[in-house]
Amino acid sequence: MLTLALADDGTTLDLLYKCMTNDWPKGLASKVIENLNAKFAPKDMASKTAMEKKLQGIRLRKGQRPDKLFKKIRTVLNEYRSVSKGLSEEEKLAIVSRAVTKVKEYAALISQEIRLAEMNKKTLTVEMVEEAMVDFHRLTYGDDDEEEDSDDDEGNEVGLVAFCGKCYVCGKEGHKADQCPNKTKSKKKKKGKFLGRCYNCGKCGHRSEDCWEKSDNKDKRPNGWKG
Repeated sequence: MLTLALADDGTTLDLLYKCMTNDWPKGLASKVIENLNAKFAPKDMASKTAMEKKLQGIRLRKGQRPDKLFKKIRTVLNEYRSVSKGLSEEEKLAIVSRAVTKVKEYAALISQEIRLAEMNKKTLTVEMVEEAMVDFHRLTYGDDDEEEDSDDDEGNEVGLVAFCGKCYVCGKEGHKADQCPNKTKSKKKKKGKFLGRCYNCGKCGHRSEDCWEKSDNKDKRPNGWKG
């Protein structure tokens, strides 16, 4: 914000001069920030409405990496920092929940995280939900992003051009992961694996009854396991 503000000719100098007083002839840094915020990041209903409109347009699509979703949300919140800094953790979680309504597994995952936090009497944060969603995606899709990031016509036209890169599913060249003939097979292999979070240790990938942390399951622990 400061870089953008300093590029503004005339107005910025006027704001800087307003920060100079008899006690602070060279200006007071905190006053500079205050004046710049008032000019370039006004706290008003227009800013809040604009922020809400942008947040409502953010949606996670099935197969898309969740870290991209959180990056988009943070970008908007930082853009409207003057109003977003007052949001509670609960309000931020509501933004995330709204963005994943069309992807049932993530909606269910967030509900599960809420229940887990309540059981452990902990405050659920956006960072905790992001970590759980990223872990879930890696277990389900690996590090691949199976959903194209662009919805516009230009993106569709690019998709018609021969792809010369390497597929993340089979490793072969000439097609993308979402077009891979082995994609269905790889998903079938993963079917049946529990992708939720353990209520005992809090880690993803196994159920509470199978948790190695429990003494009843010590015979299931692999060699070299450290609790």
